[in-house]
Amino acid sequence: MEKANNNLAWLQALRALAAIYVLLFHASAMLGDGAVSNFLKLLGRHGYVGVDVFIALSGFVVTSTLIRRENNKYVYAAFLVERFVRIFAGYWPVMLLTLALAYAGVRPIHGLMENAWPSIFLLSPNIVKNWLETAWSIALELRLYVIVFFIFIAYRSASLQVKIIFTFSIFFFYNLYFYLFRENQVIGGGWPLRYELNAFVLEFLLGAFVASTEWNKNHRASIFPAIVLGIFGFLVGLKDIFFVNYEFLRVMTFGVFGVCTLWVFLQLNGTKYSPPNFLKKIGDASFSLYLIHPLIISIMGLLAYKFTLPRLPVYFVTIFGVVLISMIWFSLIEKRLYVKCKAFIESKLRDVLTARGV
Repeated sequence: MEKANNNLAWLQALRALAAIYVLLFHASAMLGDGAVSNFLKLLGRHGYVGVDVFIALSGFVVTSTLIRRENNKYVYAAFLVERFVRIFAGYWPVMLLTLALAYAGVRPIHGLMENAWPSIFLLSPNIVKNWLETAWSIALELRLYVIVFFIFIAYRSASLQVKIIFTFSIFFFYNLYFYLFRENQVIGGGWPLRYELNAFVLEFLLGAFVASTEWNKNHRASIFPAIVLGIFGFLVGLKDIFFVNYEFLRVMTFGVFGVCTLWVFLQLNGTKYSPPNFLKKIGDASFSLYLIHPLIISIMGLLAYKFTLPRLPVYFVTIFGVVLISMIWFSLIEKRLYVKCKAFIESKLRDVLTARGV
């Protein structure tokens, strides 16, 4: 996931909060009964919304980064390569750890050989096609990078906003058609091109559209309406589980919440207030946290079962342990590997761009 501009500290805080919310969602399965446990379950029940925030945030950051770059298709292509390197430099070490845990019998993988290629190269945003359950959204993100690349290089005479709106319309009306006229296929989860024309793209494009506006001007008067609209979308999404499982309705509810949250945090960057440093540090390590937390939850759950440990203390140890281990993992593995891979790729790309006179 693309790292925000250093001047946008609140976006790093938002990234941290989104990652922690997803963590609380998955870790809530560790809890038992009791007043405190029930409250914590309620707190994390809708933590999947953190993914919607991530997607909108990614659309904003990637698009705003490309806007600042030279208007050249080779430069855009180089950026696309850099993004793929960024993703796989973080993903592959966690994938190897996933395989190691499976080999040790700690966390078995269903469909190990059948899903090998999709899992290794992030070819499918279908959760059942990936060894690691959080990898589906990373596979989706790679597709989103390709989409925004073509938006930038296509129809140079058209404005960026027009191209975003046009692309948004294609995905919107495709998904709307199946919702209105092919309801049985939607309920069965098997409508054509579900993963190719996925409605989550709409969240990404909304974030991209925000990046194309004058978002850095003083729009503080819009904070309250954005909060109200975001809460409204969130509450509507709570009405039925279908709003979670059907991507189009999820985008229209929780996606609206994600985009509105993004807007509010963007406006906070123009204030005198700064987010806590620990949130910024967690934001830096949010990709590691997002990828590695299911593995740690599995290990802690196994230990709790084997040694009959009380669930609530194990839950708290797991939450703090995930955050701490993710920050260490980011510092010692993900960041170092990415820096080395980036330096190597940039040298190769520089040669290519120079040869083409860019």
